[in-house]
Amino acid sequence: MPFDAMHGNVGDYFMGRDMDGLIARLMENDQNVHGAPPAAKASVAALRRFEATKEMEADPVQECVVCRDRFNVGQSCTAMPCEHIYHEDCLAQWLGVHNSCPMCRMELPTDDDEYERSKQHREERRQSQENARPPTEGN
Repeated sequence: MPFDAMHGNVGDYFMGRDMDGLIARLMENDQNVHGAPPAAKASVAALRRFEATKEMEADPVQECVVCRDRFNVGQSCTAMPCEHIYHEDCLAQWLGVHNSCPMCRMELPTDDDEYERSKQHREERRQSQENARPPTEGN
């Protein structure tokens, strides 16, 4: 873009060759980009584990949504507290990065105290807002 076609000051535009480097630096400084921390190791260890059954293998709809593969008899599976089921290895890898169910986003606790305090504060604020609403007709 020629300078005379730009709006504003030339200094307002990034003119360097290292656009990827600039974006990476901006993302490192943005705490909202990274999302929630991984699930707590103790929470992952406490999840229910079992072997896939004939019924699971025969169900044409049931699959691990992490890898999109079907379940085979005898495969190690893990169930989240919400009862969504995954291959054990797939869910372990997922929860090593995220703290929520890949299907419904139900969260497991994390080992990050700051995140847990923030989550508690958001929940208390949500509860306070719900309690402050006027009752709806019929309630």
